[in-house]
Amino acid sequence: MDPRNVAVIFALGAALAERREAEALLWLEQARKIRPQHAPTLFYLGKLAWEQKRSGEALRRLEAAVRLDPSIRAARYLLAQVYRSQGQAEKAKVELEAVRRLTDRGVREDIDILQGAGAGARR
Repeated sequence: MDPRNVAVIFALGAALAERREAEALLWLEQARKIRPQHAPTLFYLGKLAWEQKRSGEALRRLEAAVRLDPSIRAARYLLAQVYRSQGQAEKAKVELEAVRRLTDRGVREDIDILQGAGAGARR
C-alpha cells in the first residue's frame, strides 16, 4: 500500500469507524496529515469526535468539511446537530435547510434517471 495514497488510507479509516474507533482515528489522522483539506476525512474525524463527546473538536472538523465540500449531506446534518446542542438554533436551521435542498436535488436526479431508464425500456 502506498503510504501517501489518501483515498486508500481514508477508506481504511472510514471502514473501521463503526467498530474500531481508536484504529480508525489513527488512519483518519494519517489521511488528514497527507491531505489536510480532504473533506470526507474531516467529516469522519468530526463524527468520531462527536461520538466521543468532544463537541468543540467535532464543530471545527465538521465546519471545515462543509466549507470544503458543501454537498456532503451527512456532514451538514451532523453539524446541525452540533449547533443545536450548543444552542445555536439559527445555524442549525441553515444546515438543515441545506440538507433538505441537497436531498430534494438527489431525489429529483434519481427520478430523472429512473424515468430515463423507463423510457428506454418502453422502446
